[in-house]
Amino acid sequence: MTAFVSDPDGELGRRLVELLEEEGIRTVTGDPDSGDDARRVVPDVDVVYLVADADGTSGEPVSAMQEENLDRPLNLLELLDQGQRVVLLSSVQVYAPVPPARWPITEGFPRRAHGGWPTRIYGQQKIEAENAVARYADRRRFDYVLLRSTLRYGSGQGLPERIAADVRGRPRAALAAYEGLGVMQWVAQEDVARALVLAGTSRVAAGEAFNVAGDEPCTVSDLVEALYGALGDGWGPQGLQDGAPTPERFDGSKASAMLGWSPTERLDEWLTDGRGVPWAGPRSTGAWAWGAGTDRSWHRSPAGRSPVRLGW
Repeated sequence: MTAFVSDPDGELGRRLVELLEEEGIRTVTGDPDSGDDARRVVPDVDVVYLVADADGTSGEPVSAMQEENLDRPLNLLELLDQGQRVVLLSSVQVYAPVPPARWPITEGFPRRAHGGWPTRIYGQQKIEAENAVARYADRRRFDYVLLRSTLRYGSGQGLPERIAADVRGRPRAALAAYEGLGVMQWVAQEDVARALVLAGTSRVAAGEAFNVAGDEPCTVSDLVEALYGALGDGWGPQGLQDGAPTPERFDGSKASAMLGWSPTERLDEWLTDGRGVPWAGPRSTGAWAWGAGTDRSWHRSPAGRSPVRLGW
């Protein structure tokens, strides 16, 4: 088997290439902007991975987002033909917002871009990319798989890293800045790379969409209280009521059942081993603690409220 990776120099693309080669899958690369270069390699591969991704959180202009999320994928889709497969890295930002009573969100939920800058533009571009993949696949009779990822941590430079740094250095400001994200289900970049490999090699994945989400849902309040519990109750970050676990927002059970995928990296370990932010330690009274057993979610002592608006 041979695979083409659209962004082999990016953090995720590099790791994907490594995992593919560990599986005995030969990888080739080429410049999607160079017609001759892409035409030389793409028609002869079995799988094309479209993993370049620009969500606007690093300040990319709309034109750069358009190029990464739509223009370059379209250039490659033009070269695919019957018998090949394309795997598109999409986002849970394609889903229309729904109230928590309807969570967790499955792959069959309606799609609609929403939110402010840059999430609305990013979500719309991913919807258009998904539509283009399905349209080209129907016309040219190739397989496709859509992976809708939550925010990925572990790249060293993504939004989760910036949120974690702000939580560590400016907890009060972090609460004000990020509370609107609501419940988050960050997923490790390593786990996304594994999901991509499975999506490209599993027979049953053809024509399917999969949520790829972490199984450790939390809010910014959860992260702040866990890291800064020693500050005391006086300034009181607002968390969930009645000690309930933070609810799961996105359902990843389809990826588990059909691909055999589940997260293996731990968000708490990423935070505590220094890859995320230096660990300040939970409060000695145990007001917050990581969920025990298989319930990998944040728990809080009674009182407070739950911010549930946008969330990746």
